[in-house]
Amino acid sequence: QELLESSGNPEAALRAAERLGILELATRPLTVLSGGQLQRAFLARALGAIAGGAGVLLADEPTAALDFKGQELFAEILAELPVTVLVVTHDASLAGRCHRVMQMAKGRVREAAT
Repeated sequence: QELLESSGNPEAALRAAERLGILELATRPLTVLSGGQLQRAFLARALGAIAGGAGVLLADEPTAALDFKGQELFAEILAELPVTVLVVTHDASLAGRCHRVMQMAKGRVREAAT
């Protein structure tokens, strides 16, 4: 609960937690959550921060610990956001939803597509 309350807009974070299917976990310590549950909790917090005025979301491998249904839900939510979203991912499906994609190899930009 503390994680969501620190988001900038706790009500929006709780609504996001409900949409992400983790509202019932909001009172549990983060240490007992699975990797996928943690990813969902962090996204709920980020959505609360955006509702609280944040203008950019940085997401590093946001779908890494999720099942296929969770990956699709995350991709939908990220695509709906009214802010700039910078995603670092190996998930080709998620990258395919982005407006601009830059691929890197050995620390250098290899390819850029829009």
